[in-house]
Amino acid sequence: MKLDQSLITILGPTATGKSQLSLDLAQLLGGEIISADSRQIYIEFTVGSGKISHQEMQKVPHHLIDIVHIWEDFNVAEFQMMAKEAIQDISLRGLVPLLVGGTGLYIDSIIQNYHIPLYHPNPDLRNRLQQMSLEDLQTLYTKLYSTITLNNSDWHNPIRLIRAIEKSYHIPISSDIHSSEPSQYNN
Repeated sequence: MKLDQSLITILGPTATGKSQLSLDLAQLLGGEIISADSRQIYIEFTVGSGKISHQEMQKVPHHLIDIVHIWEDFNVAEFQMMAKEAIQDISLRGLVPLLVGGTGLYIDSIIQNYHIPLYHPNPDLRNRLQQMSLEDLQTLYTKLYSTITLNNSDWHNPIRLIRAIEKSYHIPISSDIHSSEPSQYNN
């Protein structure tokens, strides 16, 4: 479902006043806040994340705060899916969604409508790949992706290489996000 929706986005580093600004705007405009912070999603992260207090959350409904434990996997594809659902729900109720946080990748995944297929990790394959040298991982990556090059940082990062190789062995769980579609939000 494509809605012509308005979305207010507030992005910036910790301790720059995003939370207070978003609370003020949400109260003024009749909105709800969707957290775009990769630390505030964790229930156990209360110190150092700039997480809003429960008392402040009672003033304006908040989404995507305290949704997973630190030992649980969570990624940008899951964030994107949940944030889009929250934006749609808020908009359908006639309210204004505010996407607020300091994780640029989370915000970009919404604003730029990233195509992110959802994959479950494969622990057995990952363990086998972790035993390989960087050079062996690079060789395997080149065999699997002969036409796709990585930036220098990713090419020399075993974790990124392992994740890319792991993805080549999977069929996406979800591929309903289309990279060719422009953002559906008026920003």
